[in-house]
Amino acid sequence: MSGRNAFWALVAAGTAFLVLLVMTIMRILDGGIGVPAGYILTRCGQTVGALYTGEPRALPAVALLSVLGAGSAAGVLAALRMTWITRSALQPAMRRIRAPEPALAAVAAEVGLGDLLVVSDAPGVFSFCYGLLRPRVCVSSQLIATLETDEIRALLAHEHHHLQRRDPLKSLIAETVAATAFALPLMPTLHRAYRVRREIDADRAAIAAVGYLPLVTALRKTLSHPGRLALNGSAAVGGLDSSGARLSCLLDPETAPPVGGGHRALASFLIVGLLLVGPALAPAPRLLAPAEMALMSREPCAPMMQGCGAEMAAMSCCFLPILDPRSVRVAGSRQQGP
Repeated sequence: MSGRNAFWALVAAGTAFLVLLVMTIMRILDGGIGVPAGYILTRCGQTVGALYTGEPRALPAVALLSVLGAGSAAGVLAALRMTWITRSALQPAMRRIRAPEPALAAVAAEVGLGDLLVVSDAPGVFSFCYGLLRPRVCVSSQLIATLETDEIRALLAHEHHHLQRRDPLKSLIAETVAATAFALPLMPTLHRAYRVRREIDADRAAIAAVGYLPLVTALRKTLSHPGRLALNGSAAVGGLDSSGARLSCLLDPETAPPVGGGHRALASFLIVGLLLVGPALAPAPRLLAPAEMALMSREPCAPMMQGCGAEMAAMSCCFLPILDPRSVRVAGSRQQGP
């Protein structure tokens, strides 16, 4: 499996799980694909109210709603966290960037980078691809002074592959999807597989462009250097990654990186199966009908409405025709009676 396939497998699995989760919640709430969003929101409130009033059969729906809400919050926080880490990690290097020298610009043109290469005079040895919408490659002047021309060409070819695949943007998307679908046990395995395989694909592209030896010697010189820039957790993709799976495949190109996660895959299949058949087997909870909610302002309040006041109950009933069109028909039928 290539890095591109691993990325799309991650996105497809996470998206399918979230869609299945939403559809399961809608089935429990007696909804459908074409039901207005206001009706679904009303049913969600009714489900939580049913659990509060002592209806135990509302627990599965409330649990799934909690998982969906927690996943949405986790996805937003993961995207914000990666953005903040990327900005903090790259800010020292970005403050001292400049255009490359003519000799280095010629090497960059040979591997296809053109004017997408910048040099940073910040202390340290680093090279990385950055930028979500307009990716570029940055290398340090200290790295250029450490490596030979063929080794520089190999690292630039590696970073050029990341740039072509838009790996910084894919890293942010993968982090967000994996955090949002955290309830699917297979997501950490797919996320790790994407991170490893994107580096292996970039190594193979560099080897195809300049050969095996320049890339290996460049990594040997830089991986042990004390001035390496830490990019862990950021959206920037660095060519000086030292993961064990990458080095194993680099030393033996015929070796396939381990996938693992068999128990996680089994647990994921069980969860998906439970979401598919659970609503059909579990008894539906008794929810408050729109007519019952409309009469709450006239009748004694239920335990869930105690302490709210008659004004708040009447105000909530005024919004029912907007959120649930069915309540209009219920109210009209009552007015026509004796």
